[in-house]
Order: sequence, then C-alpha cells, then structure tokens
Amino acid sequence: MTENPSGRRALALAVALGAGCELPVLNEPTSHPDIDSIDWLEEDLRTSNEALVLVTHDRFLLDPKANRVVEVHERKLRICQGTYEDYLEGATLREAQAFTAENR
Repeated sequence: MTENPSGRRALALAVALGAGCELPVLNEPTSHPDIDSIDWLEEDLRTSNEALVLVTHDRFLLDPKANRVVEVHERKLRICQGTYEDYLEGATLREAQAFTAENR
C-alpha cells in the first residue's frame, strides 16, 4: 500500500479544525492537498464562525473568509481591517502615494 501524503495532510487539517483549539493556525493549508481536500477546507472555512490565523498565498481561500489582513513588510506589520480585496485596494493606493512622494 502506498502512502498518500495529501490524505494525511487533509486528515491533519480536519483534526486541527475539529479539535476545539482556541485559535487554530493554518500555514499554507492548500499547498499540497488534493482537490477534494481543498474543496472540503474551503467549505469548512466558509461556514465556520470561528477565528483562525491563516498564512497563505492562496487568494481564493482568503477572499471569502478574511476580515483582517496582516502584511509583514520590511520587518513591520501593516494591519488592514476588511477583506483581501480591501487590502489590495489599500496596497495599490499606498504604492501610488509612495510613487508620488518619491517623484516630488
């Protein structure tokens, strides 16, 4: 019987989310699971009202769930209240303002 690392990861996610942790921390949870596991995770996060810390580059996972985005940039934290889209709009505005200030 061959090992299924994707299945083990999905099981670990299910256990972590169902364990009643005060604040689960998920680090890149969609980086290796199979599509069924990712679908399950997205649905579980969409229907959950529990707080969690989600470290990911997967914007499709962030968009429906995030209500606060914390960016780490040049050893500083920038906190954006709102969705990932709100964060992107703010980042675009900050870049434009920095460009304008630099050209003055």
